[in-house]
Amino acid sequence: MFTQKVMKMSSNLTKSVPKRKRNSIKLETKYKIIKLLNEKKSYSEIIERFGDEIKDSSNISKIKKNRESIIREYETLTSTQVKKLRKSKYPDIEKALIEFISNCNNNGLYINTLLLKEKANEIALNLNYIDFNCSNGFLDRFKSRNAVIFETFHGESEGVSEKMTNDWINTKLPN
Repeated sequence: MFTQKVMKMSSNLTKSVPKRKRNSIKLETKYKIIKLLNEKKSYSEIIERFGDEIKDSSNISKIKKNRESIIREYETLTSTQVKKLRKSKYPDIEKALIEFISNCNNNGLYINTLLLKEKANEIALNLNYIDFNCSNGFLDRFKSRNAVIFETFHGESEGVSEKMTNDWINTKLPN
């Protein structure tokens, strides 16, 4: 006769333990934690204050261990809302783009993505980066690292000139 053996697992082994959700802490929060550590606050006080972002003391220990690099990055970055400290492959291009954007904003000039791409390629050529080509990915990462936001302006101020409006009414507008 043929007998079949059936193996059963214990019921307590089939229950899966839920994985702990990983959370990233913003650079600004890390900097505030370092300030509290310098004020000799205890880990429990810090966890109580930042309980929604920090779950246990191991996060605080890692921040304490990397305090010099966190302070350096906090003081040099333009955006403190970043969660990961990623460097650009072309920091000199980014620095020149930031200066370009700042100059345009100070002079009341509007910038769009296409203009920024062209300027990045121009800067790269001036800095002898022959193989650089400004991609959408480069611009997206540049904007997130440096807190660059493009806004759409609506309204009549600095809009179309009166001469252009009259020309359009006389030539294009149906009678």
